[in-house]
Amino acid sequence: RNQFGAVVSGPIVKDRTFFLGGYEAMRASKETAGTNIVLTPAQRQGDFSATSSAITDPLGGARFANNIIPANRLNPVSVNLVNRYMPLPNVGGAVNYAGVTLDDLVIDQGLTRIDHSFSQSDQVFFHYIYSRRDFPAVQLNPIFFHKDNKFPNTSLGFQHVHTFRPTLLNEWRFGWHRGNISRLSPRTNTDFRIEQLGIQGLKVGGPDGRALRPDEQGFP
Repeated sequence: RNQFGAVVSGPIVKDRTFFLGGYEAMRASKETAGTNIVLTPAQRQGDFSATSSAITDPLGGARFANNIIPANRLNPVSVNLVNRYMPLPNVGGAVNYAGVTLDDLVIDQGLTRIDHSFSQSDQVFFHYIYSRRDFPAVQLNPIFFHKDNKFPNTSLGFQHVHTFRPTLLNEWRFGWHRGNISRLSPRTNTDFRIEQLGIQGLKVGGPDGRALRPDEQGFP
């Protein structure tokens, strides 16, 4: 983890106008080891004969012979998902997949402020702040669970103080803030289309609606 920044300030017009500018940033990365269970090459073809637990037919409850699911009973969409997005075993044993998750954090923030004194009775200041936080994450299955997260923020403020007399003053303030967080699939805004998985009719507004735009595509 690294954190750094700088601040610069000083006068623009002596005794009347002053400025301040600052920048702060952070770069952090964390990896965590993990394990999981994935389907073997034989299991991807419906062969669970190496499994001691009974594999039963969900339509009738009967056990499949030798724990082998017939090829014509395998859902093509499910087979496509498994073959595309589930990694193969990389270690032996019942828990047969090991890997790491990766979480990155990138923060950049800048600010500027101007103070000005028109007179002993009137002072104003203005500030502008922009910050951006990117935190992409890669889960244990890097093929499937991996997301791009962005969180930009912008704010500004203005203040005017008028002193009528030592015991009476007026303060007027204005502030504005905007934040927009996005958490997108890595397949959004690419050539990926949900139909490639064998899923048909997934449209905005139902089967008779419009097709998904590239920015609406994504899986998961």
